[in-house]
Amino acid sequence: MATHPQKFTGTVNWVNRPSEYFAGVESDVKRYFTDQVVAIFRPDSTIAIDVTYRQSIYTIQLSTVQPGMFEGSFTAHEGGSAWQGIVTARLFIGQTGRLLYGTWSENPTLNVKDTWWADLLPDGSP
Repeated sequence: MATHPQKFTGTVNWVNRPSEYFAGVESDVKRYFTDQVVAIFRPDSTIAIDVTYRQSIYTIQLSTVQPGMFEGSFTAHEGGSAWQGIVTARLFIGQTGRLLYGTWSENPTLNVKDTWWADLLPDGSP
């Protein structure tokens, strides 16, 4: 385990998927790409991620719930508006980078969960 925070950069993607909430409603699967992502893996097994998507800034905070599994929340800001949601992720570590893969809920009260993933490389990697 690292003894100091590690900085990673990369991309975050979301895929909206149909759910019980949208039963009977015609829906397409939509994929969204981010503009900029910075992730900090901290020695206390927490992860902080800042994501810029169009005009929105998402700040994600994840904590370990068991080895390789994280749960947390995000706060998003766009213009004068702000909203929050719930995030889960499983961490995969490869030879050159890290992948977080899990669920993302912009509206937890509706039980709508999208799929999201972050493909991250150590800061400064080609």
